Amino acid sequence: MPAKREISPAVNLAADEYVSLIPEPLRGIISTIRAAKEADSRSRPSSALIDHSNLLTLGKRAALLDKVAELVDENVAGRSDMCLQFAALLNLAFQHLGFDSRAVSGTATYLSSKGNGIFTWHHAWVRVGREVIDGNTDSLSENIMVPNGLQAPPYWGPMKDGTFFVNIRFMFNGARLAFVKGYRLKGTGKQGELPLEEPVPPPALANVSGV
Repeated sequence: MPAKREISPAVNLAADEYVSLIPEPLRGIISTIRAAKEADSRSRPSSALIDHSNLLTLGKRAALLDKVAELVDENVAGRSDMCLQFAALLNLAFQHLGFDSRAVSGTATYLSSKGNGIFTWHHAWVRVGREVIDGNTDSLSENIMVPNGLQAPPYWGPMKDGTFFVNIRFMFNGARLAFVKGYRLKGTGKQGELPLEEPVPPPALANVSGV
């Protein structure tokens, strides 16, 4: 089997050089990710996808998300901090297939059943008509910025008024809670388009897993 390609998040460092400079806890996570890549056991978005789409077919939707995930996962640290790149690549795939799509970015907030914010970060997804595709969230558990136990399945389906909500169940610190996932551009009621013509700057060494 040919060696897996690895991409360094730092433009001036090879993958191994980058790993040698980051804190030990992050090196441990990358070691686990590398082992899973070698064993071909990395998670795939299709395995947990909440799918309410009318685009393509079920099999093609799964194959498209999984292929984008495979390419983005070539980052040595995996794809849990690569939502901008995931959305950009997925958008290009949709445009290649002839869809009028756009990658957008905003603030993702995960709420408890009581409406309390559990976790918020800058995120990106893709819009095709009235549907939204948020395909990278199955990798959240590998990100040290995300609270332990927070799980959010990928979503592909309709939205309304610039926000989409998914009522599902997840485990948080051992307690089973209902939560709502809502996405909108921070400070406004509108979504912001991701400027794909501008390269995304490499993350700082001290912020490997933050998006």
